[in-house]
Amino acid sequence: MSAAECLVMKNAPRKPYRRVLIAVDGSGNSDCQIRQAHELAPDAELIVVHAMDHYQGNRAGFSNAFDDELRELRIRQHERALDMMTRLLENCGVPLRKAVKVAEFGHAPELILDKERQFAADLVVIGQASKSWFRRLFFGGTTSRILARTQCDVLIVPAKEHGLTGTM
Repeated sequence: MSAAECLVMKNAPRKPYRRVLIAVDGSGNSDCQIRQAHELAPDAELIVVHAMDHYQGNRAGFSNAFDDELRELRIRQHERALDMMTRLLENCGVPLRKAVKVAEFGHAPELILDKERQFAADLVVIGQASKSWFRRLFFGGTTSRILARTQCDVLIVPAKEHGLTGTM
């Protein structure tokens, strides 16, 4: 059985969406999220957001060489994230001039909510990982946190089944 997208409307219906924030993690579902957003709001500005793990600096008194390596690692990770988002947009046929790419270090739900406010998004598109009901109930997840705290509409795109890529 295949899951379907779910649009949670938090505000009175108004179309078209002008600014759509798409939270991507680089998984195979990210292309589906971008395609769905572009189909739903073809004239909207797309804000593609990727949260990266936040590495801590030198807290144990090690040499500054470790901090330099960490800084270089963060720079490379940031560049890879921007490249990944560019490839996703191009593969989905979205003109790069219509998109803003944001890759920052931090906790995904907090970053997504912060960018929702910063860009005044009227729709957030987020993927739903295929976790068991037990894990979702006891550990929550990014999707449930976004739903609880966002001010705008949310489109939830379920995880693809059977490893399919590139189509919905």
